[in-house]
Amino acid sequence: MRGGDLMQMGYSFPAGTAAVVEAGDAGFIDPRALVRAQITAATRAGVGHIPSAVRGIAQRDGHIHLTLEGGDGVVARQVLLATGGYAALDGLLDVAPPLTVYARTIAMAHVSEATAQRLRALPALIWRPDPPGFYVYVVPPARYPDGSLRIKIGGDPVDRLLHGAEAANDWFRGGGAAEVAAQQIDILRGLLPDMEIAAISHGACIISDTASGLPIIGRVAPGISVLLGGNGAAAKSSDEIGRLGAVTLTGGSADDEGYARKFAP
Repeated sequence: MRGGDLMQMGYSFPAGTAAVVEAGDAGFIDPRALVRAQITAATRAGVGHIPSAVRGIAQRDGHIHLTLEGGDGVVARQVLLATGGYAALDGLLDVAPPLTVYARTIAMAHVSEATAQRLRALPALIWRPDPPGFYVYVVPPARYPDGSLRIKIGGDPVDRLLHGAEAANDWFRGGGAAEVAAQQIDILRGLLPDMEIAAISHGACIISDTASGLPIIGRVAPGISVLLGGNGAAAKSSDEIGRLGAVTLTGGSADDEGYARKFAP
């Protein structure tokens, strides 16, 4: 699409911009609803759900012993570690997995019910404006747990590496980089010049990249397998990625599931 056709998308792009529109099987994910649905599906299938962080993993007597936050423990025959970037930072594994962990900032424009209604057909967007020359993504108006309606934009101008779990914790507690959020909001205002913003907030996230750009799925020690490396793009595929982890836990290999690329550590 070019020119006037782009205006029908609801965004205001610079002259000369070309775009590809995915009209079907496209959209965005509510991550909280996704996790709730996945936990519900698992528990209905007989899985026990213990909402507690794991602070230690040890192999003893042919079993895997997990120490939970608060001191409780769980003993298992098999463990699948799927803790994202923290797997490379928290020392739970004897050998840290080969992940590069980046700090990321997101900004949110809070809008009114009327504005959200007017922009209800706005598609999700991935775009590289020039300047400033880095990719951003935009999520249309969505309702958050506090009842507010927000348009989210993400994308960082520079990569900020994280080293150690405490550095990641500090990043989350700090809520991201205010200067990056301001830059993101400026880009959003350019895309939606008629949007009335009631308030602005920003937050922090982290992503974990692998050398291959694919998840790492497989066994790393007797009884211990990993499911790691979302590369900033795994939420939409998390059901299938989780299935590949289950294949690994039950004695199979994700590399035998018909994919052209390999996932084994």
